[in-house]
Amino acid sequence: MGKVLLNWTYEFDMIECPDYISNNIIEYVKKFDMWISDKSNHHEYWTKDCFNNDALCFGSEAFVNWLNKYVIQKQDKNVIFVKRNFQADDEEKKLPHVYF
Repeated sequence: MGKVLLNWTYEFDMIECPDYISNNIIEYVKKFDMWISDKSNHHEYWTKDCFNNDALCFGSEAFVNWLNKYVIQKQDKNVIFVKRNFQADDEEKKLPHVYF
């Protein structure tokens, strides 16, 4: 299992996931971005902005839920949060990471 940092502007979340995900995290983020922004996917992350236009509103939970539902293989452990809403130190910043 590998660890990955999810960076949300000022805060980080750390997840633990199978190595095939942590070693290819950018590819999985690209697939997630395509999935979450596809209007034909009637997921819970669609909302309306102040002009009543469709908009997305999501956080780390959306990415973790997507990994667990669509990527994780049956024999693997689910992706879990190790730490939430924290300031990563220099050692933690060496982990694979994603900027959302």
